[in-house]
Amino acid sequence: GDAGGWFQEFEIGLPLRPGACALTVGGRPVAGVGTLACSADGTVQGPLVDAAAEGADLRGAIAWIRRPAAGGAASIRNELRRVAEAGAVGAVIREGADLRTDVPPDPLTFESVPGSVALPVVTIPDAALEQELLVQSFLDAPAALAASVLRPDARSRNVLGLLPGS
Repeated sequence: GDAGGWFQEFEIGLPLRPGACALTVGGRPVAGVGTLACSADGTVQGPLVDAAAEGADLRGAIAWIRRPAAGGAASIRNELRRVAEAGAVGAVIREGADLRTDVPPDPLTFESVPGSVALPVVTIPDAALEQELLVQSFLDAPAALAASVLRPDARSRNVLGLLPGS
């Protein structure tokens, strides 16, 4: 063991936790934002651009994404990867029912979308739908978002010993 004793210390990765998140659009803060476990850490700025708009130029933009009605975590990760490949520097996902189908999906929680994507992501919950109208009226306006995922570690000790018969 360590220092001639029976114990050996090692690090354990603890469950991920959401850190501080923020979104401002047109200089106005949006309340109730969260993040996803797959989000990269970071603070970015750029115009807020509707990722679903035909011909949308996402280079250097923060992509406005309406949550896919079907497909779960995989479809959300795929959409985030698509906008990252198109040059987006961040993404905002609107939670809740798909506006086109009015079908409420399962709640979108921090743990809903594991894995990793190459850009910071924030979510806007159903409770902030009134503010969504504010956001939609500010599409193409300057925006800033910050997302943080806490990745804590802990140290533990393990007993090393020789078992009889080994």
